[in-house]
Amino acid sequence: MSQARRNKKLASNSKLIGTGLREIVFIFFCFAALYLFVSLATYYPLDPGFSHNSEAAVEIHNKGGLAGALFADLFFNWFGYFAYLFAFMVGYLGWLIYKGRHHDLLAEPKHLIVPGFGFLLTLTAGCGLAIVHFAAESALLPSHAGGVLGGWIGNGLKDMISSLGATLLLLVLFFTGITLLTGMSWVRLMDKLGAYTLHYLPIMRQYLAEVVLPLISNYLSQLFHWLWFWSEKGLVQAQQQWQKVQEKHQEKYQAFEQDEPLDESEQDETATVQKKTATKTPVKPAANQQQRTTSAEKPVASAVSKSDSLTPKSAKASNKQSSKAETLSEKNQAPTLPALNNLLLPGDPAIDDAPATSDEQVYIDPAILKAKIESILKKLRSVAVLKGIYPGPVVSRVEIQPSPKLSQLDPLIQRLTKELNLSHLRMVEATPELIIFEVPKTNPEQIPLSSLLLMKAYQDSRSPLTLALGKETSGNAVIVDLARMPHLLMAGQNGDDIDTAIHSAVLSLLYKATSDEVRLLMLDSKHQALSRYKDLLHLFTPIIHSPEKVQQAFRWTVAEMERRYRLMADLGVRNIDGYNRKVKASEVQETQGGIPISLSPIPYIVMIVHEIAEITAGEDGREIEELITRLAQKARASGIHLILATREPGVNVVTGLMKTNFPTRICFQVDNANLSRNMLGKTGAENLLGNGDMFYMTPGTGVPVRLHGTHVTIQEVRNVLADLKKRGKPAYEKLEIPENSSFRHK
Repeated sequence: MSQARRNKKLASNSKLIGTGLREIVFIFFCFAALYLFVSLATYYPLDPGFSHNSEAAVEIHNKGGLAGALFADLFFNWFGYFAYLFAFMVGYLGWLIYKGRHHDLLAEPKHLIVPGFGFLLTLTAGCGLAIVHFAAESALLPSHAGGVLGGWIGNGLKDMISSLGATLLLLVLFFTGITLLTGMSWVRLMDKLGAYTLHYLPIMRQYLAEVVLPLISNYLSQLFHWLWFWSEKGLVQAQQQWQKVQEKHQEKYQAFEQDEPLDESEQDETATVQKKTATKTPVKPAANQQQRTTSAEKPVASAVSKSDSLTPKSAKASNKQSSKAETLSEKNQAPTLPALNNLLLPGDPAIDDAPATSDEQVYIDPAILKAKIESILKKLRSVAVLKGIYPGPVVSRVEIQPSPKLSQLDPLIQRLTKELNLSHLRMVEATPELIIFEVPKTNPEQIPLSSLLLMKAYQDSRSPLTLALGKETSGNAVIVDLARMPHLLMAGQNGDDIDTAIHSAVLSLLYKATSDEVRLLMLDSKHQALSRYKDLLHLFTPIIHSPEKVQQAFRWTVAEMERRYRLMADLGVRNIDGYNRKVKASEVQETQGGIPISLSPIPYIVMIVHEIAEITAGEDGREIEELITRLAQKARASGIHLILATREPGVNVVTGLMKTNFPTRICFQVDNANLSRNMLGKTGAENLLGNGDMFYMTPGTGVPVRLHGTHVTIQEVRNVLADLKKRGKPAYEKLEIPENSSFRHK
């Protein structure tokens, strides 16, 4: 009896010890998972890591210390944002041990195969999805949003089955991996969600109807009542002030007749009241910018129009006063940007804002083209029906609806190409319901840059890095933001196309931002295409021509990126916009040598490289390519953006690494299909028409869009540069690398 009691007590003690050990292990794993999560969440790009050199780091910002910084850099470099999955897996392993399920796994190791395979599948598919859709959202990571693993998987699948196919395949693999890892049933999950929804939906509906909606209704009624009261009160006050102004005008007219001088303070008061009234009363916007007048001119104009019976003497005084008001308005609104109408070729924004479908913009008569195509289709015995023709600036978009009789497209394409007397005919889309062709014009339309700069989309854009690229085949303008790209790679074997595109990009920046907002860093090639921008007000340094200074320029740019990241980290912001807003909102200061120094906003830097083939072909080409890659991966948040151009779009220049880090690409006309496939992932650029005809590919889509670039003459460039040079001289900076940079001692 005593032996049985003793055995029972030993069994109870061993069970208690086993439970305690499992709890201790569970707590240990939880703290380990928390440590890994905090190390990843507090990752700082300039901390020591395996992906970069940071011997000169003074302090470690990572909350996990040196080990946490190394762990975060390694896992972010390989797996991107999915490095957080490892922290959760550590906690999940602790939970399995606490539940005692580890005995079954250790007794039968083969049970680890399925969940292990599921974890690898989830990790791989997730990293690939991050590369396909979030490649540009990785400013603070050492590599991409999906890491090196995601780059291998995502880019490989995109090249094979396009972005859409890669997304669908990776989603299937991702959810399959979750099922294998956790053993979760998606059907059972949907059943539970449906049951909880049916159970709690009436309760939520009743709560909204009885509590939330009455509160919202009461708040809105009070808000509308307050707005109505103050709007009525403000309108009455403005009307009273306007009546006083009208009375003063009557006195001025009498003063005009008596040849009395006009007081400037009264004119300023008139303009102020007119502005207040304009804000209270809705005004219909003018159709053209050239017809807009400033608020300071309106009272004077109205005053003159009401006085038709003025004597010549009084009319002279009125004209003098009107010119005086215009001079005052010009002083208050001093232009800081070049003038569009005087320096560039004229363009009509009222016409260019609409799609190019009018007969005035068509050089080939649509009726003639329609008659030819209908005649060809009739000869082919009604294998297809013409649905419509949509003329654009360079090509006409032809839509044909095939019939069941059409079995092959090649005979139709050959017949159309021959009958229309074309060298080639590009097919954009081919489905059982619709076939779309692009018929090139014999006399393509030239698109002046001013026609896009006058558009509402460009004028209303708040980004100082707004670029006017050109028009689509349908005639719609394409105006983009370089800050969202965030970098641009353009290639083509026609040097004139590349030079014109660079001029359009530079002029778009000059018309949108001052030298305090955007600075340019130009690296020219032996072609000297950028030499005409010498002494430009926006230049950060003199134009760099010598190859030995190119490497120094890239090293300085990376060091400047690191410096900006340190400034943003000190203020607790994530990008240049947040930094500038915080600096402008309050007087932020930093100390240097014990002396407080007030911070100032930092400008965007746009680095323009005319020919990357020349700078990557020398002895330092490997290091320069690594520096370009590092800037492309991380420089976006710091306000540094790259525009690279090349006339040699081969695999030796536009490498796979270059394409991965530059998802936004422009390809002009090339000689063969291999070059087009290297730039765009598909053929077609070999059939472009030149003179600005291009394919534009944006990140996330993988589908190039055909555009026709803007036309800029050398005389226009000279006019703009001459106007800017009158406003001041550039304040050049030296490309000196700071002492605490990792490039200082190289």
